[in-house]
Amino acid sequence: MGAAFSEARIKLRASHLTPTEKVLLKDQDKFISGTQNLQQGVVDLAATDRMEEASRLLREKSIPAQTRALEAINAFFQLQIEETQNGVAAAARMEGWARFCAHAE
Repeated sequence: MGAAFSEARIKLRASHLTPTEKVLLKDQDKFISGTQNLQQGVVDLAATDRMEEASRLLREKSIPAQTRALEAINAFFQLQIEETQNGVAAAARMEGWARFCAHAE
């Protein structure tokens, strides 16, 4: 899943983003980097049969870091939703105004 996630982020970066979206994406980078390091730490501990330490790291640090990363991703998508809704509302207003003007002639 990590490779698919990375590929999706590369495609997202190549798209036309607003300044706010770019800031949100940059914030996500910080969370994702930390999360990847913690996940690798869990894997390394588990690979050396240090399961209790791996479990504690996962529970106390890795999962909370993943939650913060997902919150940043959700904020990005929420912004996308709001911008789309605003665009649809603006288009509907313009259509209404065009219909009004067409009937006024």
